[in-house]
Order: sequence, then C-alpha cells, then structure tokens
Amino acid sequence: LIGGCIVILVILVMVKLSLQFPENTVYQYSRRIVGTIPGGFLSMLLIIYFLIIAGFEIRVLAEVTLFYLLEGTPIWAIVIPFIWVGCYLVFGGINPIARLYQIVLPISLF
Repeated sequence: LIGGCIVILVILVMVKLSLQFPENTVYQYSRRIVGTIPGGFLSMLLIIYFLIIAGFEIRVLAEVTLFYLLEGTPIWAIVIPFIWVGCYLVFGGINPIARLYQIVLPISLF
C-alpha cells in the first residue's frame, strides 16, 4: 500500500509538471526547473534507468520464450527479432503500433 501511494504521488507530480510545461519533454523542463547541469544529470539517470529496465525486460522475455516455446534456440536468435520489432514500433510512430494492435487484439481476445 505504501509503494502504491508513493507511485500515485509521483504520477501526480508528473501530471502537474506536464500540464505546466505542455510543449516540453521531461528532459527539457527538468533543465528549466533545477538548472542545466543538475537537469542534465537527472536526465542521464532517467536514461540509464530506462536502459537497465529495457535490458532486464528483454532478457526475461527471451528466457520465458526459450523455456516455453523455443527450446534449444540460441538466446540471441530470440532477442534480436524482438529488438527489431521494438525499434520498428518506436521509430515508426503511431501507425505501426496501431497495425500491431489490430493483429494482436483479436488473438488476445480469442
């Protein structure tokens, strides 16, 4: 419960900051709030955090896929296609994400 309350408070702060700086990203308004050097440091910490989480998630996804579906397949052969699809979705904008959901949603509902 305490962790949930902390997350709710952080989300409220993020929403208030996003409403106060509507045209800026987190990296831009962090530098405006705390200064250039501390804002850059906080931005680097955020980037490092997301890279570590992404690495952990791709490893877990590969291990689960290897364990349940593709026994004996090298882990790099599982990870690389997932990374390619993720890059395509991120760099392609909203259209590839919408097309992916059109394919995945009926399968998930069925």
